This record gives sequence, structure tokens and C-alpha cells, in this order.
Amino acid sequence: MVETMEPISPYFVLHNWQRKLFALIAAVIIWFLVSHSITDTKMIRNVPIRIYNLPADKTIIGLLPNGILNKRINLILSGSKDVIEQIRPGDLEVNIDAAAIDHADWIVQIGKKNLVSLNPNIDIASNINSVSHTEFVIKLNRLVTAKVDVQIMPPIGEAPEGYQFLGIWPQKLVQTINGPEEEIMRLQSKGLELTFDLNEISKSSLDAIQEASGANGNNEVAFPVPTKWT
Repeated sequence: MVETMEPISPYFVLHNWQRKLFALIAAVIIWFLVSHSITDTKMIRNVPIRIYNLPADKTIIGLLPNGILNKRINLILSGSKDVIEQIRPGDLEVNIDAAAIDHADWIVQIGKKNLVSLNPNIDIASNINSVSHTEFVIKLNRLVTAKVDVQIMPPIGEAPEGYQFLGIWPQKLVQTINGPEEEIMRLQSKGLELTFDLNEISKSSLDAIQEASGANGNNEVAFPVPTKWT
């Protein structure tokens, strides 16, 4: 014996349709509110830190030309579960107003207002409740310009075939450097060392120099060090 299902009556569907539509809309709203009220916590690693409004006479050790510090930070974010689950490394950036730094060793307090979303699909303001992290200190340094001695070390590698290394002139250079006072003072006290690699000099380049110089009977060739080597 086979039973057949009775077709759904149009009257059943349309009867009190306003109330049924209202109930459906209310259920969707409740689901939306409940799903957004569920919170979660997640660690986002290696978040970049951008510094802006830095005074012209100040700098920070490790600050790159683009305003990003070479040191990154791990952040623990709490907020809406569906948004927290979406966040990936590279979606966030920390922005710090250097005008708020009031002393040399400044302990950073990163909050939601410091976060910038690099992902247009992530709304931080509405979905992140709290931000926590380990202690992070920014050290302000005076920006200075000074001269630093550069010692030329014995080269490495082998001279091209048919040539023999004789020496380097001058043995010492002076380099003008601009940067954090603390780093500049360290470099001045220690100095810099520069080592060249003879393997990067080709035989053809030495032959060309010798030919261009028109030196007959002079077996010495002076190879000018390219700027990119220094």
C-alpha cells in the first residue's frame, strides 16, 4: 500500500501571512543578533607598526623609510566570533601617533583605536572589543648627522685569471651617516668595516680598463670600486 502526501493548501500558506512574515523576519534578526553576540579570542602574529607625526629632529631605532618599524608585535584580539575567525596575518596594521610620545622610553598601549584594517571586508570599529599584547617599548632618539670611519679589510675571493691582487687604496674611508644618536655614537666608537669580493671582478672589465688607459708596459690596473659595492 502506497500513501500519497496531501498537497499543501494555498489557504494554509496565505492564511495570516502577515504574522508568518513577521515571525520569519524576527527569527532572522534574532539569529543575526545572537551570531554577532558570540565572542572569540585570537592571536594575530607579526602585526606591523607604523609611526606618524614624528618630530623632524627625532627618530626611532629600527624605523624604516616608509614609517614602519622593523620590529613587529603579536596582538590578542577579542570580538565578534565571525569577524575574529576571518582575520589573517597581513589584515591589520598598528598606527601610533608619535606626537603622543612624551618621554624617551615610551611604553606603548595599543587599543582598538590604533588598529587599521588593511582588508576592506573587516570592520574593526564594530567588531573588535579589546586588544592586548606583551610590553612594547618605543625609544625616541635624537636624529643626528655625523662622520664614521670605515676600515677597508683584506678582500675575499680570487682575482681573475691572469691578474694578481696588489692592494687597496685608500685603506680607510669616512662615511657621513644620518640616524638615531644612540646608533651613531655606537658606530663612531666601533667604526665600520668594508670587505670586497674579488670574485665579483671580471677579467673582461680589467682588460677593458687596461686597454682604455693605453698603458704600454705597465702591468698594473686600477679597478674603481662601483658605488653599489659600498
